[in-house]
Amino acid sequence: MFKRTGDWIMGCRSESFRHGCSHTWAGLTSGLIKRPGWCGVAVVLLSVGASGQVSLGGGSVAHRPIFGDVTVRAGLDTEQYVITDPPDPRGLIYMSGGAAIGDYDADGHPDLYVTRFDTPHALQRNTGTGTFTDVTESVGLGALTTGNGAAWGDVDNDGDLDLYVTAIFDTRFYLFINDGEGQFSEEGVSRGAAVEGPDIHFGQSVCFGDYDLDGYLDLHVCEWRRNDLNPLMAPSNSRLLRNLGALEPGHFEDTTVAAGLDLSGVHFTGAVFSFASTFTDLDQDGWPDLAITGDFGTSRLFWNDHDGSFTDGTLAAGVGTDENGMGSALGDYDGDGRLDWFVTSIYDPPCEFMPCGWGYTGNRLFRNLGGRLFEDATDAAGVRDGSWGWGAAFFDYDNDGDLDLAQTNGIDFAEDPKDEMFNDDPMRFWVNLGAGSMAESANRLGITDTGNGKGLVYLDYDTDGDVDLFVCNNSAVPVLYANRSKKNNGWLRVETVGLSGSQGIGARITVQVDIDGPTQVREVTCGSHFLGQSETVAHFGLGPGDNRVNEVSVYWPVSGTLQVMSPVARNQLLVVQEPEAPLTLSINGQRELGTGVVIASDQVTVTLDVTPSSFSDPVHLYVGTMIGHSSITWATPRGPQSEAQPLLTSALTAASGLTLFSGQLPAGTLLTTFVVISDGRRILARDVQSVRVPGSADPAQFDGLDPTDALNAFASDLARLACVPAEAASFPSLPLRFPLGP
Repeated sequence: MFKRTGDWIMGCRSESFRHGCSHTWAGLTSGLIKRPGWCGVAVVLLSVGASGQVSLGGGSVAHRPIFGDVTVRAGLDTEQYVITDPPDPRGLIYMSGGAAIGDYDADGHPDLYVTRFDTPHALQRNTGTGTFTDVTESVGLGALTTGNGAAWGDVDNDGDLDLYVTAIFDTRFYLFINDGEGQFSEEGVSRGAAVEGPDIHFGQSVCFGDYDLDGYLDLHVCEWRRNDLNPLMAPSNSRLLRNLGALEPGHFEDTTVAAGLDLSGVHFTGAVFSFASTFTDLDQDGWPDLAITGDFGTSRLFWNDHDGSFTDGTLAAGVGTDENGMGSALGDYDGDGRLDWFVTSIYDPPCEFMPCGWGYTGNRLFRNLGGRLFEDATDAAGVRDGSWGWGAAFFDYDNDGDLDLAQTNGIDFAEDPKDEMFNDDPMRFWVNLGAGSMAESANRLGITDTGNGKGLVYLDYDTDGDVDLFVCNNSAVPVLYANRSKKNNGWLRVETVGLSGSQGIGARITVQVDIDGPTQVREVTCGSHFLGQSETVAHFGLGPGDNRVNEVSVYWPVSGTLQVMSPVARNQLLVVQEPEAPLTLSINGQRELGTGVVIASDQVTVTLDVTPSSFSDPVHLYVGTMIGHSSITWATPRGPQSEAQPLLTSALTAASGLTLFSGQLPAGTLLTTFVVISDGRRILARDVQSVRVPGSADPAQFDGLDPTDALNAFASDLARLACVPAEAASFPSLPLRFPLGP
């Protein structure tokens, strides 16, 4: 009996794509599969060997591709827009087509909002059965036809997702408020979020993040607009909108200029060409920085100054060398605990479209070295050639424990025939090989889309424990790729539910599978890859095995809580709720001490608040000081306590004193003090504070003999660190005793 072993889809590149094609292989003629921008071959296998294995032309068919196109089956096969004749001379429609993932009805299944040009947008509700249904009209979202970028976020902290949408050829942007019953009302103007004006807007991506750590989501919107498209010479609509917080939740004020994010001076024409932005903590100081991709050499990295403002650190950090930054992806691809930054651009080495010498050298992968420094690892990783790149994302497609990289691409300016080389370029998918290198494997994996892809987002739409991929094609049908990986590798999905911000945006999640093994890091972000937002559930591939995960930790940046869970079962959705009553470590200090002041040991103190205490017995206190560094990578006492060499790292004992630093420090020195509490197996609490020394400083000492004495140290401002044991039930309530043995 004939036994079907799987569906084979083979891509081909040809000008005949636009007119249909047929294909003959090994004497078998296949029917045509029509899809805008590509055609494929459906091969029907007709011969069976004596062993029962299906064969074709002497070769055997082993497995179907990992990713399968399920767009039609899922009910998502609606074109983004229909090209007009004559084409729009402004060109912006060719840079449109986004999507945002969010569970708007809180039923546990990720839903999909898709922007369309000159056509009503679509909210596709996930039915939980592998299909989506269009509920746009019934939920109150049916009127918008000009939107472009989109993102979900709980702006009023009422526990449900609201929706922000940028627009092109419009005079404002849009904020849709969820009433908690799955119904939306547009309130952008009344809440100060519309960015309205008489000028024509050309909105691109939008991202949410809590840049001032007040527990309420702020937002940043991007705009790409030439001066000839702005005859009124109005200010750019690339704006930072601060949430007014507890006084008026979900209402906003424009703080762009005050925060130092006015981009009008970046390009010599005064125009702003920003495409995508993400709030992300790249220097690991607990505060979200802002990474922005921009056309014509205008990508920028802004460091958070902790006072409501940002500093442009692009040049000093070694980023921004992409000539035409478009899409953005952030993730720890090399597993060193620091988030790296991938920026898509244009790769055109023959200089057939762009002038030679500008704009053709391709993507950039900026590897985070720590200390606010990056190195260009593009060629080492093998990810330079992405053609005319747009959206991109890091995710672990095969659950092997490292991040892979997907990128969409293509452009078709109808008025410019020179772009033909970019019209039908295949997508890129780089598989992580380890040791910092990747291999382009899109076709092998079944990712064969050759449309003009723009937005690219990932989600587990069928909740089966692997990551699927959704691609928005400009002027064509989108593609939903279902991940059909074998289930040999385990997985863990972590959803954060915060008290200081309902979604836990900005939370940093670390997973260690084995007690002596490497760690994986994810950050919960509402950032944009380009015109879109992936799901905010953090996905971890665990590799083979059936052992429980050794440790999962969540750092909540607003409250300062470090929450540790151990052990944790694999192959589950782990919902982590921010605890209400954490233990605290208080650091009292002075930020402004005056020029030329000699800092004495009694001016700044570190005190430990241990009531109530629920640490295990015994615990260890580690205190150290670093000079000239502000970034610290923490580890258990088995390993180093910082990524830079500290001046001193020591466990306090009754017999030995502790000198935090010795000698005088020159003016302007950055002095960082860190404190770690550990039970000898894992970190229970930690904190780091920095101060810029305005004058010379004397050493500070602690004799370690009297546990009631204050520990003298140098720090900045009042901060706190909350500590949550791994398993509260297993830790008796004991007083925290000092001094402690090593």
